[in-house]
Amino acid sequence: MNQTTLWLIISFIGALLLTAIPAPAPFYFFMPDWVGLVLIFWILQRPYTVRFLAIFLMGVCCDILMGAPLGLHPFAYLCGLFPAIRWRNEFLDQSDFIQPFLVFGMLMTARVAMLGAWLVVSQTMVSIWFFLPPVIAALLWLVIDRLFSDNINAEMY
Repeated sequence: MNQTTLWLIISFIGALLLTAIPAPAPFYFFMPDWVGLVLIFWILQRPYTVRFLAIFLMGVCCDILMGAPLGLHPFAYLCGLFPAIRWRNEFLDQSDFIQPFLVFGMLMTARVAMLGAWLVVSQTMVSIWFFLPPVIAALLWLVIDRLFSDNINAEMY
């Protein structure tokens, strides 16, 4: 097992653990979508390693961790992160100023897909705070991208 694969596994486990951390009610909506951020990062860095199966499996793990209806997170992540797979090169060509907006758009699309599926399953409305995690995740994008990219690129050279 090479070092990149080890980083991939550790980052996925870390994202799941950060997602599973219980937060008090006022702070729950300030937790970014860690799994979505890590998936976007690895889709962009290793496009032939992290594809639809990895997105689906991470979504199922999120469903199990959060007690959500099985298939809710995989559906949302597949809807929201498809642009990262399809337009990977265009995403990487964008400046550091534009990339957080693209991450926000992908994670917001995933949130809207999740909300749509959730409304079909449970017919429960959510508050406007439901849409805050993509904003927080977009603000963290450059930090996470630089942190992981430095470790990944150091191994390659």
